Amino acid sequence: MADINVQPKRKSSWWFWLVLIFIAAGLLYFLLNKDGRESTDRMRTIPATSNP
Repeated sequence: MADINVQPKRKSSWWFWLVLIFIAAGLLYFLLNKDGRESTDRMRTIPATSNP
């Protein structure tokens, strides 16, 4: 008879993939958002016009 080696199924490291997804999402957010400073600086430098 042939011997069949049965090994238990390896547990998947789901927490590793979860952390990796969070890091990738955060990196994409900061790269695409550019920290949000550009729009607030632009709004502050608009000169106010006063026409009586």
